[in-house]
Amino acid sequence: MLHIVNEVLDYSRLESGKIEFEKKEFYPLEIAEEVASAVRVQAEKKGLDLVFDTTMASNELVEGDEFRLGRSSITCWATQSSSLRKDK
Repeated sequence: MLHIVNEVLDYSRLESGKIEFEKKEFYPLEIAEEVASAVRVQAEKKGLDLVFDTTMASNELVEGDEFRLGRSSITCWATQSSSLRKDK
């Protein structure tokens, strides 16, 4: 429930222009690896195999808000994984 409240508050703050995005250089592949590591345990609890393939990934330096990218990626995974199940 707290997660839902936080998402609503963030959206309201975003709409009103009260959220300031950090502008910092980072490597997106590192964020993706952190997200994969964070959600792997949840996936395993659901009986899912999390495959994180970086063979074609480019790890160029980008500028943006790495915290919000990671947080939104975890939120997206959590939302989508609620409908996933292991095939029998």
